[in-house]
Amino acid sequence: SPDGQKLWNFKPGSPGGPKRFSLRRPPIRKDFYTAENATHRSDPGLFPYDLAKDFTYYPERTGSLFASLRFVIRCACIEPHDEQKEAWKSLIEAEMPEDSLAAFLDVSGIDYDSVINEIAPVLGKRDKVAEVKLARELSSKFRARYEEIAGGAE
Repeated sequence: SPDGQKLWNFKPGSPGGPKRFSLRRPPIRKDFYTAENATHRSDPGLFPYDLAKDFTYYPERTGSLFASLRFVIRCACIEPHDEQKEAWKSLIEAEMPEDSLAAFLDVSGIDYDSVINEIAPVLGKRDKVAEVKLARELSSKFRARYEEIAGGAE
């Protein structure tokens, strides 16, 4: 609803907005992007529908990869989340050293070719033992990287 959009996106203290903190969630309703609302929005210059207007989704190109993408996100971000948070905290405390930040952002091993040639075939076989083994290997790689960053960000 428009009232829900105000709560999610308006600046604190704006009419209908949050009381103390801006939640900064871009409105999902296209009709909410008006000049009147822009004066109250947390990010008045953000227009996600304009950013996406030239985007064309071709399900035949990527639709089959959703299971692989879920798998990758789980292994790289969800399972090692505690280690990821500690690494990020260390990076902040060390004022974002270039080498450590590059290591944190390194997603080698989960690029398109790796997903197509290594991850998708394992998931396609529906062999749960092989899936768990692959998940353990990939999660361990990211967990170790995050732990190394947390211990060495200087």
